[in-house]
Amino acid sequence: MSLEKLTQSTHVHLLGFAMLYALTGFVFAFTRYPAWLRAILAPLVLVAQMADVSCWWLARLEGPVGVWFALAIVVTGGVVGAGLFLQIVLSLWDLFGKNGKSALVILFLVTAVAGTVLKRTVIDPRIRSEVEAASAAAAPPGPEK
Repeated sequence: MSLEKLTQSTHVHLLGFAMLYALTGFVFAFTRYPAWLRAILAPLVLVAQMADVSCWWLARLEGPVGVWFALAIVVTGGVVGAGLFLQIVLSLWDLFGKNGKSALVILFLVTAVAGTVLKRTVIDPRIRSEVEAASAAAAPPGPEK
């Protein structure tokens, strides 16, 4: 990635996502969960995003150090995603009573079923066709007749 595009991407991520993560962390900080959990999870996503963006830049270093930072991007991105998921779901769980929690469980189950159906009927066949097309394009041409 060019330096200019990396700078633009960094700018967008730090401004946009920092606001999102700060707000979800702020909401989570006011839940009824134990203080130790709120103290860890509320700022976690924001800190992990900063580490993630730092790894983007440090991955540009030459040699194995850059490779390690590039591999760390997967880990920091996973922490950001998991932390944001937990902040949102746990905040919603704390917000609602018995009926709201039942609605959340139903919503999560419907989403899981719909995602599974989408994967099996649309995504997997598309991936198979792209792999087959790539294999056919990479195969050496047969003998001419």
